[in-house]
Order: sequence, then structure tokens, then C-alpha cells
Amino acid sequence: MNLTNATEIHFADGSNISAKIKSSGKADVPKDQDAKKSGDTQLELELTVADNTPPGTNTFTVISPDGQSPPHPLIIIPPGSLISEKEPNGSFRQAQTIPFGKTIQGVIGESKDVDVFRFDGKAGAEIVAEVFACRYGSPLDSILTLYDDKAHIIATSDDTDTSTDPLLRAKLPSDGPYFLSLIDAHDHGSAVSVYQLVIRAE
Repeated sequence: MNLTNATEIHFADGSNISAKIKSSGKADVPKDQDAKKSGDTQLELELTVADNTPPGTNTFTVISPDGQSPPHPLIIIPPGSLISEKEPNGSFRQAQTIPFGKTIQGVIGESKDVDVFRFDGKAGAEIVAEVFACRYGSPLDSILTLYDDKAHIIATSDDTDTSTDPLLRAKLPSDGPYFLSLIDAHDHGSAVSVYQLVIRAE
């Protein structure tokens, strides 16, 4: 909101990163989204990030004549650790196979969109699947559901105590393929309903 008169971007740790504003203007509010949540203005930035920038979270604020915005996160992910979600992946048959320990970057791009991912598991293994969306400013209110290869629900997760981002923990009952579906709780979707998903073994 109110980005059209922005003049500067400041980073909490500016030693390895800087930003230049290239343009600003109005932005379309996605269908079924609240402008106060998804925004109605946008900035195009040119970021310069040093090669030795460590992975992790930096924060930035937007400066304008009206004042300074709250801090927002910029996530730095190591090279080779990021995987893009690939459509179509809306069913078990079309599920995208993903490895443990990588970060999947995806989007619930339209109403009633479903993203399905597949991984191979071992009996007794304990896994954690976590979505990073709302806490990074995305309007996505996601739900995760874990299925076995017979379409039986193993576990599901909606909100946590501190966020609408789900955190799913499960002990796998048998060897074989498993499927993880990600949806919006309200069947909304848009180009800004972005997320990061991580599946890891405990």
C-alpha cells in the first residue's frame, strides 16, 4: 500500500545488498483478495547482492515522505537449494517429485488450485513439512495434507499458534511413495499467493 511515492529502500544489514527503485505505480488487486492484505501499488527494484552474502533473512523498509514502512523479510537462499513448482501438478498422477531438504517455490495461481508433491518414504521415518507464506506477506492461507499411495490421509495441518502457515509432522507407516497436497483454505488464488515449502526428515 502507498508505494507510489517511495524514495528509498533500506536493509537492516546493508553491507552485502542494496536496492535501486526502477519504477512505481498502481497494481491490480487480485480477485477475491483484500487490497489491504495484497496491496494495490508496486515497486520494481534492481537488487545488487554480493557473492559472499550468507543465506538467511535480511529485512528491508521502504522510505517515503509519509514515513517508514514496517520491516519486511528478504530471504536469501543458497544456490542449488531452490526448486520451482512445475504445473501441471494438480493430482496424484501429475504430482511433482521433490527431494528432502530443498525449498520449493510455488504459487496457488487461481481459485481452487491444488499443488501436489510426491516423495519416497521409509516406514518409521519422521518427516516435517512446513509452508512459509503468510509470515512473508503472502495472502495465501494454506492447508497441507499428507496421503499414502492408497489416498489415505496420514496427517493434515492448517494454522499454527502464531501463523496461518501450516506445520505438518508425521511418522510414516510404511515404505513407499507419499503425496503432499497444498491448497488455499478459502479456495482463493492469484499471482501473489506465493509460498515456499520445505520437507525435511527429523
